[in-house]
Amino acid sequence: MRIGKSTVDDGTEATGGFDVNLGKAGQGNLVFHGEGFFREADDYDIPGFAESQVLRDSKPAPAPGDPVDEGDFGLVQNAALKTKGGSASLSYVFDSGFAGLSATALNTNYGVPGGDEEEGGVTIALRQRRIDFDSEIDGDFLLFQRAKLRVGYADYLHTEIEPTGETGTVFSNEGVEGRLELIDKPASLGSGELNGAIGVQWRLRDFSAIGEEAFVPPAESNQYGVFALKELSLGALRFELGGRFETTRHQAPDLGLTRDFDAISVSGGVGVTPAEGFFLGVTGLRTERAPSIEELFSNGPHLATRAFEVGDPDLGIETARGVEATAKFENDRISVAINGFYTSYKDFIFEAETGLIEDGLPVFQFVAADADFKGFEVVTEAELFEAGGFDVHADVSVDYVRASVDAANENLPRIPPLSGLFGVEANSDLFDLRFEAEYAAEQNKIADFELPTDDYLMLHAFLTIRPIADKGLAIRIAAQNLNDEDARTHASFLKDVAPLPGRNIKVSLTGSF
Repeated sequence: MRIGKSTVDDGTEATGGFDVNLGKAGQGNLVFHGEGFFREADDYDIPGFAESQVLRDSKPAPAPGDPVDEGDFGLVQNAALKTKGGSASLSYVFDSGFAGLSATALNTNYGVPGGDEEEGGVTIALRQRRIDFDSEIDGDFLLFQRAKLRVGYADYLHTEIEPTGETGTVFSNEGVEGRLELIDKPASLGSGELNGAIGVQWRLRDFSAIGEEAFVPPAESNQYGVFALKELSLGALRFELGGRFETTRHQAPDLGLTRDFDAISVSGGVGVTPAEGFFLGVTGLRTERAPSIEELFSNGPHLATRAFEVGDPDLGIETARGVEATAKFENDRISVAINGFYTSYKDFIFEAETGLIEDGLPVFQFVAADADFKGFEVVTEAELFEAGGFDVHADVSVDYVRASVDAANENLPRIPPLSGLFGVEANSDLFDLRFEAEYAAEQNKIADFELPTDDYLMLHAFLTIRPIADKGLAIRIAAQNLNDEDARTHASFLKDVAPLPGRNIKVSLTGSF
């Protein structure tokens, strides 16, 4: 179990879970697991204005004699959160596998920052219920050695509550999804070994939005897919090949529209281990994706993102062609992984801001355009030294994405900038100490009507104390954003009205037995 308290939002949280073997003397095949959690938080503190400097500068100057309204300072209003949930599962474990059934419940109320001061903000009341079945069995199934089955049912209800307290739009999303996978028996092919899997996947979705400002009409979505994967190992070489066929039907009865899509995706790769600890690999892919219900049929205010969203029922298949290269090295003291990718999209689907205003919200149109994505990721970890009973190590990660529309070399919206994380950690039997520096560069490669985002550097420190070694009791102290930096996530629709939280001290107590 865990209980915790945070200062930036006067937050309180508690979680707990347990496992019980229902057999005699705790030695049976039937296992029950239960868990629950609760979290409550107020509006959170920030070091400056809720609205970004660039947003405040973009507003028209007030008339002579009128006061200057720069918005909220030191606090993000309407960001309070209250959530609770739990789950229960029953699993039967036997020699050749397991089968389990679980039920999950989640209730959350949270505010959406950025409303007009006079009107207040919108609150979201969210309720989700899930039932999942998961099973895996080893056996002799003709050409296969293992079968995996996963089936889930979800009932999601999302209510947007107006500042007046009246219920606005109610979203209902009910669906069933499943996946059956058969794992091949290993087979010899020349001097190598061939492994693989085949499977089917399905997803059925019934979506509705009720209310005067419903932005998506009632719609049904049925999606079915089949896939196959093969892997051939030849000494230091490894070859991979995969394929997937997927058929999708979206229906919006109120609009009299039905859209059918068939998507085919394939990928292939080769990897080599030239020496112990080294790996080099390259993968090529061609994937297709059908547009979603929201991308096709939206037409109204989406208050959770503070946007008026307009879909396009004529959108077609989104196609991607790409290549990814990987290099890895690992030994007893250091590991390095470098990934680079390039993907060219035909009819890439995204939300483009139009510059128009509808119902007091900026209008975003789902559009398709040819686009290029390229980028890299580097992750490295190193054992530095041992001293005073502590093992000291460091890690660094850096990632970058560049995305643009082909025709005019224009920037795509909400693309994260160059970012990185540097950490140093010291571990012992009784203490863990970690320091982090988190950096995101300025993002000024922006789309039309999008505002740039400043860079930031946040410093974090974490301390874990185990008063009694190996007894399951721990006190954790997290000091986040120690330097109280004004930081904003460029990919967020709300980044210019809701920065990340300011300095926060979080203390939690964890116990297990």
